[in-house]
Formats: sequence, C-alpha cells, structure tokens
Amino acid sequence: MIVLLRAVNVGGTGKLPMALLRAALTDAGLKDVRTYIQSGNIVCGSKLSPIRLAELVRKTIMSEFDLDVPTVALTADELAEAIDQWPVPAGASPKALHCVVFDAKVTAERMKLITSYVTQAQAAGSEDHAEVSGRFVYLHTPGGAGESKLARQLSSPRLGGTARNWNTANTLLEMARNGP
Repeated sequence: MIVLLRAVNVGGTGKLPMALLRAALTDAGLKDVRTYIQSGNIVCGSKLSPIRLAELVRKTIMSEFDLDVPTVALTADELAEAIDQWPVPAGASPKALHCVVFDAKVTAERMKLITSYVTQAQAAGSEDHAEVSGRFVYLHTPGGAGESKLARQLSSPRLGGTARNWNTANTLLEMARNGP
C-alpha cells in the first residue's frame, strides 16, 4: 500500500519527522512501514482498504503529532495502473510530469473546476495541460511545476488531492513491489 500525505514538511509548515511517523504507524498496526523523502510518502503493508488505511494514518498523525494532514492511500496495483496510463508527451522531461491523486474518482464538481483551470491557463498562453482519468489528474508542465499556476490550482486544498511527480510515483511503486 502507498499512502500520500498532503503538505507536510513543505515551506516550514506541517513539520512531521519521518522516523517518528514510521514508529507511530507501526504501533498503529501497519507492517514494514517505510517513507520516501520528507514530503509524506509512505509504503507499508496493510489489509485495510485504501479508504480505511488513509483514515487510520490521518487519525494516527492527529493523535500523535497534533496535525490534521489530508491523506490519500492506494494499492500498488492502482499506482501501477496510474503509471501505465500516464500520458507522456514525446520528449517530455520527467520533471514536467505530475499526477494529482484523489481519494475517489473525480466528481462532476471537481471536473468542472479542473476544466475551468485548464481553460484559464491555456487562454493565458500557458503550455500546461491536464487530463483526468478516474481518481487521477495527469499534469504536464513544460516550464516546471514551480512556475505553473495550473499546478498550484490542481493541487490546492480546494480540490482535495495531493500531487506527486513521475520520479516519485515510480520510486514508490518500486518500493511497494520490492518490499522492505
């Protein structure tokens, strides 16, 4: 299982020590808890559904660290499918490829917001592009995510997902498939 935390250890907010988090999640009953970089990427063993796992992780973080951290979980198979269907434009740099992951299929309301954000970005001359598939929004930012207004909008708390780049997604899948 893969768990993605939103906005931890970024810009001085949501400070969450990964070693302490691993210990707390192990104490909560998760197996082989591992983290990748400091921005809230967890790989673990659990028989819980992704929704229940996300709830457990969020509640554990709240009780142990007094932080309310939006959390999304998915299986290794779901992440593999997301990577397999990821639209990669010819010649695209992996640094320009991002995926926003939601807890469930993108709703009609979220789709309207996403469509309006993409339309506004392209009307303003942006080369950024986004595609929705199930619970994933794939984003291509040729100028880099840090400079992309669309990237900020699509990964905003208003929409409720959390974004990861191509390299992180592939590393998490490799970690999940190869075990501890």
